[in-house]
Amino acid sequence: TSMSASSGTFSDGSGKYRNSLDCQFLIVPSSSHTVVRVVLTELELLDDGDRLEFYDGSSLSSPLLASYTGSMLPASITSAGQAMLVRLRTDAAGEQGTGFEATYQAVCEAGYTWDSISSNCRPCPAGSYSAFPAAESCLLCPLDFYAAAEGASGCTKCPAFATTSTTGSFLLQ
Repeated sequence: TSMSASSGTFSDGSGKYRNSLDCQFLIVPSSSHTVVRVVLTELELLDDGDRLEFYDGSSLSSPLLASYTGSMLPASITSAGQAMLVRLRTDAAGEQGTGFEATYQAVCEAGYTWDSISSNCRPCPAGSYSAFPAAESCLLCPLDFYAAAEGASGCTKCPAFATTSTTGSFLLQ
């Protein structure tokens, strides 16, 4: 299954899941400058051979972010890029649970914040940054640091024996 909306819900279906499954859910929101955040709202994989896996990208060769079995709900999982692949693998035997249900949302990547007027992610202005996805606001670069371009996820330290006159500097000079 492929999902491109900015948010949604997905699951393995209702009732107990079947054995020998290999289900893949590809989440690629069409919004620009976003990453994917998934929150598991239900999890019941009773057999140790049954796994719910999260990949940081659009294929099984992408880096594995997390892998779960059991019934303990983890913290949210956030991709580093614009795509996340979720895979449910069950083996051929063992006790079946009710599976999983999850919600996903496109959140602004580091260096960007949500603009409710345009309903888009907007870059942090030069001289400011946001270090994490889904930041509520941009922070001014501290003294001795600057951000020359908009959309910064961090600030650059001034060269040795140099400093900035105020916070929020955007010029090396």
